[in-house]
Amino acid sequence: MGMMGPRGRDDDPEAAFTTVSVGGEDVTGVTLIGTKGTSLRGQVVVQPASAATGIKASDVSVNAMVKNPDAPMVFMGGEMRERIEDDWTFELKALQSPVLIRTFRTPAGYSLKAVLLNGADVTDTGVVFKSGEPVTGLQVVLSSTSSGVTGGVTDDHGKPVVDYAAIVFSEDSAKWGFMSRHVTMARPDQQGAFQAKNLPPGRYMAIAVEAVEEGQETDPEFLERLRSLATAFSLGEGEQRSVALKIVQAY
Repeated sequence: MGMMGPRGRDDDPEAAFTTVSVGGEDVTGVTLIGTKGTSLRGQVVVQPASAATGIKASDVSVNAMVKNPDAPMVFMGGEMRERIEDDWTFELKALQSPVLIRTFRTPAGYSLKAVLLNGADVTDTGVVFKSGEPVTGLQVVLSSTSSGVTGGVTDDHGKPVVDYAAIVFSEDSAKWGFMSRHVTMARPDQQGAFQAKNLPPGRYMAIAVEAVEEGQETDPEFLERLRSLATAFSLGEGEQRSVALKIVQAY
């Protein structure tokens, strides 16, 4: 449960959060303590530096998303996206810790490579902070070179399949968390081929299934069941890989 409070003298909103279980009876004794969160300040960096030529900071936006997938959606600070200033700096407001920093918009051909906090990689672990203590030293690294995988799918008779869901996921289950860049699902195009873009380098599994329930592709238990049926492959930095898959039924 989340609640926005009145704006203070500094015009910053407050919010309070707690978790309650509702079982048909009145809930009493709930205490909410407001927090103003903190500011997250940093800069966008393009690699290689020569790739920054011809693109504008205004073409990029970043956002801070609460890492907890069960956290309430709170606007005006709980989840905000910001455009980048002309000098490639940004400042975000976050209310709950930790938060994941993600790019919401990037120029064509560019993607998020990493998020660094004073040199440490926090891309998938998230930024941890204390309310009222600003976070500085963030770097959002964009790259003009991305890794990805494409492929086609056939049935048991070797005939092309044009209706399926291709799931590509890291071999390492520790990388299956909320908003993970190491798990993605792709649908086939008109020719029956799929394309999974902007994957970090690493070891992956790929599988094509007939149908997937909404959100099932990020369910750790579902992904674990797919391991024995999936195709393993490695993906290097900037590599575009092609894999051939056979359709399977996942129960």
